[in-house]
Amino acid sequence: MRFFGPLLLFLILNVNLVWGTTTCSENRAAFDIGSGSVKILVASINFCEHKIEKVFLTDSKKISFQSDLEKSNNNTFSTTIQTEAVSLFKELIKAAEVYHPVKYNAVATAAFRKASNTSDFVKLVDKEFKIKVKVITQEEEAKLGYNSLISLIAENGVLKKPIVVWDIGSGSMQITYQNEKKEFQFYMGTTATVTFKNKVITDILKKDIHKVNTPNPIGANNLEKAFAIIKNETKNAFNSDFIKALSNSEIYGIGGVHGSSILNQISKASSDPSIKKYSLKDLLKVIETKISKSDQEIGTEYAATEVTNLILVAGFMQVMKIESVNVEKINLANGLIFE
Repeated sequence: MRFFGPLLLFLILNVNLVWGTTTCSENRAAFDIGSGSVKILVASINFCEHKIEKVFLTDSKKISFQSDLEKSNNNTFSTTIQTEAVSLFKELIKAAEVYHPVKYNAVATAAFRKASNTSDFVKLVDKEFKIKVKVITQEEEAKLGYNSLISLIAENGVLKKPIVVWDIGSGSMQITYQNEKKEFQFYMGTTATVTFKNKVITDILKKDIHKVNTPNPIGANNLEKAFAIIKNETKNAFNSDFIKALSNSEIYGIGGVHGSSILNQISKASSDPSIKKYSLKDLLKVIETKISKSDQEIGTEYAATEVTNLILVAGFMQVMKIESVNVEKINLANGLIFE
């Protein structure tokens, strides 16, 4: 009996230890349903330590919710785009199921905040896939993006400087930081990838977005006019406290505009595929080489927004008086996967 007492205690402690480890870890999937793409992340997470242990799948698929909505006469998503979305979800879920996620989370952003038939789309996804989509506010979107980046940086080391997180989507833009009292401060606007591209088409080129999908070639003579749109849109948007916070912080760009569109164009121009940071000078150089190119000459899936993305980011950097941006290839799914 003296032998079995300590042995029993040892077994109980070790079983509890194993159970504790198991209950802290599980495979999950998260969908970031943006206005121009759907991103998925499938990973093993440790929710006790709030960290991603292993990424199994990360992918992004283009789908033009924002463009579809802006071309609508009654502020609704078309049947065509909803059918396309169902097909896209089937493809992504099939890829995710290989890793047996026990939970699926999904959020939808800007275009879904505006569309009058968003509830129909949410019900459709629930009916087809048993996934409940939460349409989040722009403030919730900003906080989720900020916390996604903070978690990533915290995993990799100590935060040496305050962080500002800059996220650009197809229909909205968020710039987020915390002040000394740990209170969130935001810039939240609607000048973004598709909305800015369409302003260039309508306001500068004087064309109809129902007939024309691309502003390219924009032409060098129209560059200052494009920058003027940004200056007008951001008039009085950034007070002295915001500008001071930007100057004292590390600026991080997240999402597809920074992580794919801008970074890929800068990387190609510099012949450096490992680049994770770009400057205002880098942007202006690439703009100069592409401002007069057609979609065919640009040659990417997102050709219609590549040049306007460069102008959009460069214009905001000028307004905010920042010289460089660090880039992390993450999106809202990186934070959402823990919820």
